[in-house]
Amino acid sequence: MRFFILFLFSCVSVYAQSIHGFVTELETKEKLSGVSVYCLESKKGDITNKYGFYSLNLPNQIDSFTIVFSMIGYEPIRFKIKDSKSELNIELKDQIINLNDVVITSNENKINETARMSIQTLPIKQIQELPALLGEKDLLKTLQLMPGFQRGNDGNGIIFVRGGASDQNLLLLDEAPVYNLFHAGGFFSVFNSNALKRFEASKGAFSARYGGRLSSVIDVQTKDGNKQKTSGSLGIGLLSSNLLLEGPIQKNKSSFLFSGRMSYWDKIYSAFRPAGKDNISFGLYDYIAKFHFILSSKDQLYISNYFGRDSFVWARDRPQYFSNQTRFQKKYDFGFNWGNNTGTIRWNRVFSQKMFANTTVLFSKYDFRYQNNILFSDSKSKIDDLNENAYVAKIQDIGIKTDIDYYHKNHHVLFGGGFTRHQFVPENIKLYRELNMFRKDTIVNIPANEYFIYVEDEYHPIQNILLNIGLRQSVFEVENKKYSFFEPRLGAAYKFGKGWAAKIGYARMNQFVHLASNNGVGFPFDVWIPTTNQVKPQQADQISAGIAKDFKEKNYEFSAEIYYKTMSNLPALKEGSAFLSGNTLDIFQSSLATVGESWESKIVQGNGKAYGFETLLQRKKGALNGWISYTYSKVINQFKELNNGLSFLPRFDRRHNASLVGIYQIRPNLTLSGTWSIASGQRITVPTSSYNIVNPNLWYNNANLVGNTVYEYKEYGNFKTPAYHRLDLNVQFNRKKNKNKLRTWELGVFNVYNRKNPFFYSFSETSPSSFTKTNIFPIIPSISYNIKF
Repeated sequence: MRFFILFLFSCVSVYAQSIHGFVTELETKEKLSGVSVYCLESKKGDITNKYGFYSLNLPNQIDSFTIVFSMIGYEPIRFKIKDSKSELNIELKDQIINLNDVVITSNENKINETARMSIQTLPIKQIQELPALLGEKDLLKTLQLMPGFQRGNDGNGIIFVRGGASDQNLLLLDEAPVYNLFHAGGFFSVFNSNALKRFEASKGAFSARYGGRLSSVIDVQTKDGNKQKTSGSLGIGLLSSNLLLEGPIQKNKSSFLFSGRMSYWDKIYSAFRPAGKDNISFGLYDYIAKFHFILSSKDQLYISNYFGRDSFVWARDRPQYFSNQTRFQKKYDFGFNWGNNTGTIRWNRVFSQKMFANTTVLFSKYDFRYQNNILFSDSKSKIDDLNENAYVAKIQDIGIKTDIDYYHKNHHVLFGGGFTRHQFVPENIKLYRELNMFRKDTIVNIPANEYFIYVEDEYHPIQNILLNIGLRQSVFEVENKKYSFFEPRLGAAYKFGKGWAAKIGYARMNQFVHLASNNGVGFPFDVWIPTTNQVKPQQADQISAGIAKDFKEKNYEFSAEIYYKTMSNLPALKEGSAFLSGNTLDIFQSSLATVGESWESKIVQGNGKAYGFETLLQRKKGALNGWISYTYSKVINQFKELNNGLSFLPRFDRRHNASLVGIYQIRPNLTLSGTWSIASGQRITVPTSSYNIVNPNLWYNNANLVGNTVYEYKEYGNFKTPAYHRLDLNVQFNRKKNKNKLRTWELGVFNVYNRKNPFFYSFSETSPSSFTKTNIFPIIPSISYNIKF
C-alpha cells in the first residue's frame, strides 16, 4: 500500500491533458455532486464527486474540446475550450426556478457508462412531488419503492435489502453514521427533505470506500446554504411543521443553513381525548445546522450537526384493580424516548488538477431510554409501594477519516483510511422497589476500536470495457480480541449495441455492530451491541450480474439484475430471551425476569443465504415521468439453537414486491402524482400453546396467584401474513406570488381504497393460536401549505 501511494504521487505530471474545477448552482452557489462532465471528441467523461469537484483527462492529439456539463433538473451547458490545462469552474441553472419550464431532464451520465451496479439515485425535487403520509416527504420511504429495498409494515421504520436484516444498512449523513433511521416508530425518516441535496443508495458490488454493513449503503448529503441571498421555506401540515433558513455569512465566501421540524401530535390528541381516557403524549423534533466556508480557491470547510428526538409517554392516574380486588394500581407512568445526534467537520483540499482530498472528523450518538414507574396500593393494609424501572442503551462514535481522489489517464483512483472509537452501552438498568427496599443497578460499558484502509480504481482499459476494482482492509479491536479482514470488491461492464451494457459485480462485507430488536406491541426496543469474544462479526459474500439499457430517444432507462448472497454469523435472540420486552407493555415483569442474565448469553448466531431478481424501468424526462419496479427475493436462515436447527424463512422473506410511480405535470403550476405498491405477506412466528409459571418471590404473584405466561412454538415462520398493497395520490398547486416567493398547496390521500394492512399482530394469552391484526392507517386525507421566500 505504501509503495502504491508513492507511485500515485510520482505520476502527477505524467499526463498533461486535463481540465478540473468545481460545478455549482447558479442561484445559490451550492456545490453540485453527481454532475456529468463529458467530452464529445474523446467520448469519455466523469461525474463530480460529493463536493462538486471533477478532473477530466483528455487525449494529447486533439487541440480543442467540447465539454458538456449536465445534471437532472438543470440546464446543460456546452463549453468549447482549447487550453486543456486550465481550471474550469461551471455554474448550472436550475430549471425549477422558471415555472414555465418545469421538467426533469435526463442526465448525460447514463446507466451504461459506469462499471458500478446496484446503485439507486433520485433527485430530491422528484421525491418532494410524490405522495406521503400526512404530507411528510420522505427520502427513505421513497427508496422503498425502488427494486431491492423492501418495506416493513405501515408504521414500522424498517428497510430490508436483498435478504438482510434492518441493521445491515449503513446510513451516512454528511459522512457521519446514523443508527436510527426513522421517527415515530417508522412513520417518516429522520431527515427533513427540504435540507437535503443528494443521496446515493448501493445494494451490491459496493465501492471499497464503504464498509461496516452487509446489505446497503445510503449516502446522504445536505445542502451547503445559499451564498447569494437569505432565503427559506415554511411548511405547515396536519401533524407537523417545518422551517428552512439559509443565506450568506459573507457573500460568495460562506453560508449557513438551518432546517427544523416539530410535531404537535400530542396537542391534537389532548384536545380530542375523551374524558377518563389515559393521557398519551407522543412527539418529535429534529434540526439540521450547517456552515460552509470557502477558505481559498483550493480549501473549503464544512461544519454540520444533526439532532433529532422522539418521545412517548403513557400516564394513568386512576385505580385499576387486580383480580382479587385487594391490590390495585393507583398511578402508572410509562414512557421511552430515543434519538440521534451527529456532527462532522470536513476539510476539502485541491492539491493539484488531478488530486482532491477530504478529511472528516465525525461524532455520532444514538441512545434509547425507557422508564416505567408504578404506584401500587393494598386496600386492606393501606400500604403503598412505589416501583421504579429505568433502562438506557446507547452507542457513541468518535472518528476521523481521509478520502483522496486521484485522476490519471484512464484511471480514477480513490484511496484513504480512517479510525473510529466506539462506545457501547447495551445495558444500563435501574430497578427500585420501595416496599422491600430493593435496588438493582446494572451497567455494561464496552469500548472498541475500528480501523480501515482502502484503495479503489475506476478504470477504462478500452472503449467498451469499464472496471471498478477495489480492496479494503477492516480491523476491529474489542476486549483484547482483534478481528482483521480483507474485503475484495469488483465491478465490470461491457458496452454493446446501442446503449446496452452487461455488468457483473462481487463484494465481501464485514459487520462489527449488530442490532438486537424486540418488537412488542407496536414500538420496537432496539439495542446496538458490539462484536465481542463471544459475538462474532457478520460476514457476507455477494455476486450480482445484470444488463442495463438507455433509450435515449424516449428518455427511458432500463435495468435488470440477479444476485446471490451468503451470510454467516447472523445474530438473533435466543429462544425465551428478551432485552426489554414481553407480549404486553408490562415490562416490569420481564425486567425482573432477566436481571442477572448476561446480554451476550441471549445472542445466538447462524447462517443465511438470499437470492433474487430485480428490474426497473424509469423515465426521467417529460411531462409524465416515474418508474415501474419489481423484485423477487428469497431468504433462508439456519441457526443451530433455533427452530431445532432446521432452516426457516425469516420475516424479511417477502417473495414479491412491485411498485408503480407516476408524476404528471398537467400545467406548469399543477402536478399530479401517485404511487401504488404491492408485496407478498411477511413470515412471522406465532405460538401454538401457552402455560403459566408462578414465581412466589414476586409479591404480585402472591396477591393474584398468576405468573408469567410462557409460549410454545412449533416452528419459525409458521404464519404468512396477507399480501400488502396500497395506493396513494397527491396533487400540488404552485403559485408564484412575486419574484422571490413561491406558494404551494398540497392535497393528498394516503391509502385511497382503505386497504387494512396490518400494523402488528396480537394473540390471546389464554388461546395463543387465536390472534388478530391491528390496522392504524385507514384512508387518510391530508393538506399542507408551503411557502418559499
